Amino acid sequence: MTVYLTPEQTQRNLRQAGIEGDDIGFALERVEMDLHTGTHVDALGHVAIGDTLYGGLSAREVVQLSGLTHLGSETIPTFVSRGVLLDIARLDAVSTLPVGRSVTAADLRRALAAADVALQPGDVALVHTGWLAAHYDDASRYAQVGFPGLTVDAADYLIEHGVVAIGCDNGAVESPGLSGPPDLFGVHQRCLTEAGVFLIENVRTQELADANAPEFAFFCASVKHQGGTGGPSRPIALI
Repeated sequence: MTVYLTPEQTQRNLRQAGIEGDDIGFALERVEMDLHTGTHVDALGHVAIGDTLYGGLSAREVVQLSGLTHLGSETIPTFVSRGVLLDIARLDAVSTLPVGRSVTAADLRRALAAADVALQPGDVALVHTGWLAAHYDDASRYAQVGFPGLTVDAADYLIEHGVVAIGCDNGAVESPGLSGPPDLFGVHQRCLTEAGVFLIENVRTQELADANAPEFAFFCASVKHQGGTGGPSRPIALI
């Protein structure tokens, strides 16, 4: 972020233009960022399988230097849904899952049974690993290879139950680099490219886990950058 106009500069510009006023001064800035910074929703055009994007569109045709011509962040819906927390850290009786801990479909079934909650079509599923609360302030630690995340079979389980979005308190929902090729980003491809299920990354789930709140009203609106591949977002859980 760079401030390019200060109140002093505004006032000087006005005086030079011969405009007399109340010495009002504005401060303005310019911001440059990756749209996948912080808490955000991945647009469906974010990931391809070969040249294929969601809906069978061609990545070579859709992804332009000026942005996506289809499936951009302006198409990310505003979510007003039931949210379900799948607390995997609680299952393991730890505050934070360790490096190398994959979250499988079996883990999700156990978490739902422990919370006595059943998934319903239209839900947003949030997976709690404890990773963000423990490590977000240490960038190298937070993004290290092997951080805990979902496996492809876990994503399949949620997709089969009709969820519209999957969120996690890590930087990718899955754990890229843990499973390795050919599924380096298999969860992204399965959810975004094949199923049209949105991914919400870097979700702060600790307060929901602390409150032992497996069900809640979930709201999430994203900034709609035309042609963007992701949308910075503000999720809200109402207990």
